[in-house]
Amino acid sequence: MTARSLIACDLDRTLIYSRRFLDAAGPGRRCVEVYEGEEISFMTENAVALLTDLVAKNVVIPATTRTVAQYRRITLPGAPYRFAVTSNGGTILVDGMPDQEWAAAVEARVRADGVPLAEILTALRSRATDRWVRKERVAEGLFCYLVVDETAVPTEFVPEWRAWCEPRGWQVSQQGRKIYTVPRTLCKSRAVDEVRRRLVGS
Repeated sequence: MTARSLIACDLDRTLIYSRRFLDAAGPGRRCVEVYEGEEISFMTENAVALLTDLVAKNVVIPATTRTVAQYRRITLPGAPYRFAVTSNGGTILVDGMPDQEWAAAVEARVRADGVPLAEILTALRSRATDRWVRKERVAEGLFCYLVVDETAVPTEFVPEWRAWCEPRGWQVSQQGRKIYTVPRTLCKSRAVDEVRRRLVGS
């Protein structure tokens, strides 16, 4: 069957949900991610059926801020997917393998547009404290994020950190317990557009 459309879809809190946001014990739930022996992400059976049908008729690209390793933990219905975008657009997976040409282009663009990640990390660590930071993570050498205690994060931290980062080519966002610091040139839509370009040959 000839594909009708190219569709990119985010994963967390769009297709898949943690126990925090979806009652895993409820009816019509399917586990799609296991980590360290624990079931941690789920889809509704209705979403499973709809996604399976969508994949059968279209080119569907999972697009996520997750790293490659985090993405590979997920068992999405409709797999295998020929293309996937991970690391907030930093990686394009082609038949499950990172595309090196795209990775080199991303690295050059990030390097040219803002200060290095090492400088960001130094500044971030001087502002964050163990009182409210639970974990610090660096994703694929491209960006970083904090896992925080939402109730303890100082109200001024995110706006002040964003104000410091933006003139230096980086963006800051908070998504629940995670505070991301990402190069402004790194975005999922740019990677999806690259996949589209390859598919249509223009």
